Amino acid sequence: MPLAGEQHPLSPRELDVALLVARGMTSRQIGAALFITEGTAALHVKHILAKLEFTSRAQVAAWAVERDLTTIQAGAPRT
Repeated sequence: MPLAGEQHPLSPRELDVALLVARGMTSRQIGAALFITEGTAALHVKHILAKLEFTSRAQVAAWAVERDLTTIQAGAPRT
């Protein structure tokens, strides 16, 4: 599993959001997918950018791809 032993600063919900960002979703689409408001999704994206010290969603997408996280389903239980 890609997350085994992986250390990153993201909360489980932030990781869900990051996975959806990597799939090219907007904050509105992320909100709908995770049953949260668009504003909450945007706030999660802001926190992800800050924690990873990135300035763009493209960097988040690249981060997820580099770690082979894009195969994980957002919202799925992780061990």
